[in-house]
Amino acid sequence: MNLPYTSTIQIVKTGSLNDDDGTPGVSAGDTIDYTYVVTNTGNTTLDSLAVTDVPAGSGTLGPISCAPIAQGGTLLVDYTTTCTESYTLSKADVDAGSTSNLADADALDPGDNP
Repeated sequence: MNLPYTSTIQIVKTGSLNDDDGTPGVSAGDTIDYTYVVTNTGNTTLDSLAVTDVPAGSGTLGPISCAPIAQGGTLLVDYTTTCTESYTLSKADVDAGSTSNLADADALDPGDNP
């Protein structure tokens, strides 16, 4: 008998603006620290965890670091890992008055399907 399985993953992203240069207001060089909480919401183990974030702005996006389950790791059912990264605002971001990006979490199900 085949047992039904559902492989699903959830990502919740938050950001915090830092005034890194000490000048009043937002300026180029200030950073946004992003936190991504990634949870296996299905009923199967997920392998090859990959958390990505694509910025629309022209600033610099740092590497994504995850713990306790690292990038490429295995996320068990109902387990959560927290990932972080930092984005450095550019002058173009500040002049535009906003910046955006899209975070994504992917993994492989037991059949190696995304």
